[in-house]
Amino acid sequence: MSDRKFRYRYDESYVPPRCRKPRLREIEGVLEYDFRRATAAEAPVAIMQRNRSRLQLGEHQHHGDGRRIEYRWHGGRLWAPVRLSSLVCLNGARNRRATVRDVYARGWNHESHDHASACAALKGGLDARWLLVDGVLHESIGEPLLVVQTFGLGCNHGGTALLTDNSYNPNIAASAYFRIDERGKAEAEFRRVAERRGDTNSLTNGSGDADDFDVLMPEVLRRRPSKDHGDGDPFINQVEGVVRRAKDPTVAGFAALLLAVKDVPDGRIVSEAVGRLNRA
Repeated sequence: MSDRKFRYRYDESYVPPRCRKPRLREIEGVLEYDFRRATAAEAPVAIMQRNRSRLQLGEHQHHGDGRRIEYRWHGGRLWAPVRLSSLVCLNGARNRRATVRDVYARGWNHESHDHASACAALKGGLDARWLLVDGVLHESIGEPLLVVQTFGLGCNHGGTALLTDNSYNPNIAASAYFRIDERGKAEAEFRRVAERRGDTNSLTNGSGDADDFDVLMPEVLRRRPSKDHGDGDPFINQVEGVVRRAKDPTVAGFAALLLAVKDVPDGRIVSEAVGRLNRA
């Protein structure tokens, strides 16, 4: 007996009687699926992430037990135990460890026009995402990173924070990302950015207290932010540059509006305006 049955649909190509041109018709099927399995010995714990907040935020909502996330290494990839909120939107009080009964699959496969390819595509997607480790449902997950992220217009409007993430944000430059074994560099960059933005509250209110990590298998850390990621969004970079020069969030807001005007060719005009406003 299989672990789960997933219904799927695909468009089959066929030629109707007395016709020459092929047409498409919707076909439904059922995939009897057994989840990939591994033992704890075959998928050892490589990284331990410990929550430093009283709240269950970010990946702690979707993986682990709310207090810690065990990253296991198997097949050249990291896997983490899944919580129900990773699959459905729900109230935090109802969150629990997910099981194979909670997994759903999108059965549409528009590029497949026969049973075999539609079935293979659905199975391949499930194999790539899910793994049972001693019966516990795990999901493929990216290597965790530390990231210095900014909010608002500086001078304690918004703030600066040292956070964790498992993927790159295309709006944030590579220089803001650090491997988890580069915590000292990440904390120094957090302080530098907060000071330049005038986010003095961020330096004292715990915004720099990112999760703790125990790296049990250093060889699994393969991120290279400076090579993997790009320079971020050009417009956001310009705004951030102006924010770091401004001495007041109102000035920074005015400068951001100027940058949003299409007639402004580059940030030099805005920088000059910020300088005049700072001196006013």
